[in-house]
Amino acid sequence: MLTNVRSMGKESSNQQEVLFRTALEMFSEKGFDGVSMRDIARHAGCSVSLIYNYYPSKSDLLHAIVGEAQAQVGATLAELEQPGSATDRLAAYLNAVMELVERHHTLWRVVHLLRMQRHLFPEADVREFQERTLGRLDELLHKGGPGRSSGRAAFFFAAIDGLVAQYLLHENFPLREGARACLDTFISELRRQK
Repeated sequence: MLTNVRSMGKESSNQQEVLFRTALEMFSEKGFDGVSMRDIARHAGCSVSLIYNYYPSKSDLLHAIVGEAQAQVGATLAELEQPGSATDRLAAYLNAVMELVERHHTLWRVVHLLRMQRHLFPEADVREFQERTLGRLDELLHKGGPGRSSGRAAFFFAAIDGLVAQYLLHENFPLREGARACLDTFISELRRQK
């Protein structure tokens, strides 16, 4: 259970964080359309007007969720820019993605649920995320050896996305083991094509 806003005092950044986390928990359980701002306020132990101080609309709250997810994606993509071989950077990137999803499970569960609801999750945001990730993977794979890297990048991206989706649906899904098998298979294929 999350901390109640009333017990936080007047620290606005803490209040906003509690409201954000409360909304994530509720969206994860009931879906975006199944939760009202009033529900979030009641669950957080605050007035509805306090939520509107931070998020003027439910849509603004959605944009905050998407913004947080995009910031986290940017941090994982930085792993692809580190020095080292292509396989070392792919392994570091994959590890960063797994840590991110494990640490921020609720956020990513909500993001994955929203991605399937095109009326809520802007197609431009999904496309930007995919293009950015595929572009970085493609650059890395192009440097890592010959072949059609764009197809390989799409395959790697889709495999990781599928593993993450399974983990978000079923917390006992062997995420790390699946990721390791995916990486091993992918690296073997890269080496075979060189």
